[in-house]
Amino acid sequence: MRNQLQFAFLGLAGVFMCGNSSSENIVQLESLKPRPIISYLDGTSDFMQNFNPAYIPPSPSSPISGLLVRVQNCTAIPGTCAYCGFEQCKGEPSPSVFAFSARQSDGSFGHLTAESIVFRGASAAESLSVEDPRVTLYNGTYYMTYTAVGDCQSDDTPDDRLSMATSIDPTNSSAWIRHGPIWPSPDKTGFRTRAGILIPRETGPHYMLFYNESWNIYAAVSDDLQNWQVKGVVLGPRGIPYADGWLTEPGPPPLRLSNGDYLLLYNGCSVSGYLEGYSMMWAVLSGDDPTKVVARSDWALLWPNVTWDTGLTPDLCNAPNVVFVEGAMQLANETDHFEVFFGASDTVVGSAIVAVDVKLLEMKKRASAVHGDLSHENPSVPPMSSPIGKLAAKQKNN
Repeated sequence: MRNQLQFAFLGLAGVFMCGNSSSENIVQLESLKPRPIISYLDGTSDFMQNFNPAYIPPSPSSPISGLLVRVQNCTAIPGTCAYCGFEQCKGEPSPSVFAFSARQSDGSFGHLTAESIVFRGASAAESLSVEDPRVTLYNGTYYMTYTAVGDCQSDDTPDDRLSMATSIDPTNSSAWIRHGPIWPSPDKTGFRTRAGILIPRETGPHYMLFYNESWNIYAAVSDDLQNWQVKGVVLGPRGIPYADGWLTEPGPPPLRLSNGDYLLLYNGCSVSGYLEGYSMMWAVLSGDDPTKVVARSDWALLWPNVTWDTGLTPDLCNAPNVVFVEGAMQLANETDHFEVFFGASDTVVGSAIVAVDVKLLEMKKRASAVHGDLSHENPSVPPMSSPIGKLAAKQKNN
């Protein structure tokens, strides 16, 4: 019943409106490609699983833009989830690797083949897999954070380590330089860390890192990419009924807005309520101090609602009910408009356009300065008289 209800959400325009919340109109989903841009079934990839896309911008040393995509090849049957990579410590085959898909002159992306692979496990620390790339271009160098999955632990869980690699040409497999785990030990504060995004800063400390740990998004700062000072939680889960009620995880590197603030697209996960699974969320961070949240969505910007992100027939599925954003780019000649790239059901890559109303954002900031934070006045399930509320009540009863 859950999947049918989520599919019904498609007719609700893709964006939740929550009572009289003052933040929801600041960031809007303007358009969504009706079909995946990279997909085995649609003939744009030789790999059955294509997900976790990181955007690669052009540079003087690497003039071709495109997507760095995590790919795997586990046998998949339409409508049945393969869960490829979920049992790495029990002899499961097909570790994931990263393949590069170049952007074409018509805006599409190149077909992925075995020759497209540019990054794969190359040491004991990466013996099981490499996962979740995120890429930042800074002063001509591409900084990639990724999860290195190595030896299995005594509890049959893999040793996940947030790691870093750099390159001046990310499309060349021999140009990548590995720098190993970001933390000097397997964990920093008692939990394994994953999902890092690097934010270069003109003023010191010159590097800020957002990362996922114990269901929260933390921030750490460094001047040399080796010695890090943890600053604390930037965004955390908010419980029912939010789409990030259980977990928050960084998306692509924050996007600079015309007023100097940052748009942070992040991934929220809920395991109960009427929006189970992973959804795309947003927050606006202060341009002066990105650890400070200026505005935050109450409801998902994009969530699983069609067969290729819920994992329903006729499409393939690796993990059901997943919209997971990791790549984004500024649109040329369109201020505060961005193209975002996301994995869907851990099987295909989708694309959407997101727009930010900076004038409305500034109004919200002025109101918050006078009256306090008005972003979450109404953190409750939408009224039961609304279509969303009716779906929520119906799903709760089922």
